[in-house]
Amino acid sequence: MFRELLDDKLTLAIDLTLKKAEAMDKKVSAPEQNNSFGTISMEIEKVSKFLRENLYSNRTSKTVYLKGFPWQIMANVNPNPHGVDNTDGSTELYLGFYLWCTSLKRENWSCKCSSATLRIVSQFSADWDIRRAFARDTVFNNSLTTFGFSNFIAFAELWTRPKAYTTQKRTK
Repeated sequence: MFRELLDDKLTLAIDLTLKKAEAMDKKVSAPEQNNSFGTISMEIEKVSKFLRENLYSNRTSKTVYLKGFPWQIMANVNPNPHGVDNTDGSTELYLGFYLWCTSLKRENWSCKCSSATLRIVSQFSADWDIRRAFARDTVFNNSLTTFGFSNFIAFAELWTRPKAYTTQKRTK
């Protein structure tokens, strides 16, 4: 069963609401790109391959523009920050999950995030989504472009929830 789960897709999403933006990208002209709220999502194909990649190598979602700023999900694999934690001497691996305001060419910009909820999407019910939110009114700027959790969840914990987070269609 684990092999089957490891070769499936994992869907990540961030529900984001922005409060205030300064020095937004003037190249953005489509009205929908100036929305103050939206959802960014990405699928991690073949979770087993994702786990075999070098630690800390990042995967990113497609860019979504909100308030004229380019936003992405960034995900990676991280070891347990406390070192070896398994009886066989191996280190448990965790999903790193972040909201990233991708590089802006300006030196002075800021965008206040009034809410952000990072989710691993359940394929059965939204009630089963694994959620973590970060502090209200986090300000992104040229010195803080990424915010999230280096140890969002242990991959072993995902394995204990059979098929809840793989690509089967969500039923209503």
